[in-house]
Amino acid sequence: MDNVEPSYLRPNGSTQCVYSISYFHAEHIIYLYIMTPIALIGIFLNSISIIVYSDKSFSTVAFKYLKLLSITDLFICIIVTPYFICFYSKQNTDEPGFKLRMHYLRFIIIPFSNIASNLATLFNLLVNIERLISVRFPTRKAKLFTTNRYILSCVVVLLSLIHISQGIVR
Repeated sequence: MDNVEPSYLRPNGSTQCVYSISYFHAEHIIYLYIMTPIALIGIFLNSISIIVYSDKSFSTVAFKYLKLLSITDLFICIIVTPYFICFYSKQNTDEPGFKLRMHYLRFIIIPFSNIASNLATLFNLLVNIERLISVRFPTRKAKLFTTNRYILSCVVVLLSLIHISQGIVR
């Protein structure tokens, strides 16, 4: 019996709400056995990237942006790994820890993964703008990309992210 019809989804005997157990089984396998090792590998490799980019020989602005990208990717991997393990290793909603897992999803996973993914996107945009200007105006690169402007651009990204996240909450 591949299709299961939960009783709470059948108002007045309707059979419109039917879901497949095989879908949830495939989702369980993908998230628990494929995505969890990928996230753990991401934690390890992003940690190495942060250590490498912290060296003094990588002090240009481009490497600072790459270090920020590694930090945001590390943040995403750290947040989603417990989610994959907790939510896909225990499927029973009657367990005592289910309510705690739902709070973790609501207050940690969703907001912080959205923030980290938006940060990664915006920092990637900054890296691409820096590369475009470096190719288009190579003689002005040193003047345009100073440490103060790097810090200013990171602050602008963080402030725009706060503005974006406030729009999502409303």
